[in-house]
Amino acid sequence: FGIKGRGDKIARLVYNKVVHTRAGEPVFQREYRRTIHVARAPIPPMPGEMLRVGLDQGFKGAAVVAQFVAPGRWIVLGELHFPAEHLKAKVFGDRLRELIEKRWPGWRIEGGWGDMAGEQGSSLAAEENATWNLLVGRAAGFHVRPQRIGTNRINPRLEAVRAALEAPLNAGEPGILIDPSCAYLIAGFEARYVWTEEVNASGDRRKVPDKSLTEANVMDALQYLLLSEHRANGLSKISFPEQMKRSEAMGHNGGPPLGDMGGLTTGYDILNPYGGF
Repeated sequence: FGIKGRGDKIARLVYNKVVHTRAGEPVFQREYRRTIHVARAPIPPMPGEMLRVGLDQGFKGAAVVAQFVAPGRWIVLGELHFPAEHLKAKVFGDRLRELIEKRWPGWRIEGGWGDMAGEQGSSLAAEENATWNLLVGRAAGFHVRPQRIGTNRINPRLEAVRAALEAPLNAGEPGILIDPSCAYLIAGFEARYVWTEEVNASGDRRKVPDKSLTEANVMDALQYLLLSEHRANGLSKISFPEQMKRSEAMGHNGGPPLGDMGGLTTGYDILNPYGGF
């Protein structure tokens, strides 16, 4: 029973398929399905939608290029990552520009969203006080803003990915669809973005994603990108689709009555001391 519960081993040993060997328990094991979330063929960009770029800073920087299609669908078109090289920020930006010009020539870029740490003075920069985000954006030709939602905490970032993976089908399409060229991203979802244990100063243990594997850099870039469609409180607009549809409707169209504007109620109820606030 050494392969019980190990879909990767069953696919490789029983069905003779080429798969990624798991480095541990995948973070998105419950939500991710290759047959749903990875396209069978290269994905052409969606006409009329601009490109968005998620970035993770560092010598082993990573980028994920995607499009967002309202109300809540992500199309991941490509990735950029060089784990065998230590790249300066400008060099990484140059290569990102080359990738975009080669694969999506002439396509408009809405912007980039990156690690807040990329706003610090960069040791990867040739000029004093320049930041990684600034240098990459300048070289690639678009503005890179720090992703501040969730203040870089891991839970909001993970929930942003889960919201996309678990989004209900819209016109037969999942909340996130990944181009098969995204080898690091797919490997991360299937086998290499895994849980590990971390011990804090008090000696308490908690499960966190293992950042020692290179796929974590690309997964981080995806997380910063997906957070660009989240509210300031970290909630996704697609987390509660029925509520979203209802709030956008009015009166007889299925929304709240036009005269019901909410707010404080008058009087005092001992069982409701805040008056419905």
